[in-house]
Amino acid sequence: MGLAGGLVSFAIIWMLCFFIVLPWGIQNHIEAGQEVVPGEDPAAPVRPRLRLKVWITTGVTALLWLALYYILENHLITLDDFPF
Repeated sequence: MGLAGGLVSFAIIWMLCFFIVLPWGIQNHIEAGQEVVPGEDPAAPVRPRLRLKVWITTGVTALLWLALYYILENHLITLDDFPF
């Protein structure tokens, strides 16, 4: 795997993991028991904690990418293994 392939695969895995982690622990104003300000969407998250979710996503992505790199570099799975 070259540099470009590694960066692209990392970015794709990161985005997929981010969309999986994004809804974790979200509470809207009604669930949190807070008053909804006029003009604000009642379904808007109270504390999205995006910085924490970015770090979790990056850690999980690093582990998944290392596993993918190991599998591809050691030829554990090749294109011949897939029935086209």
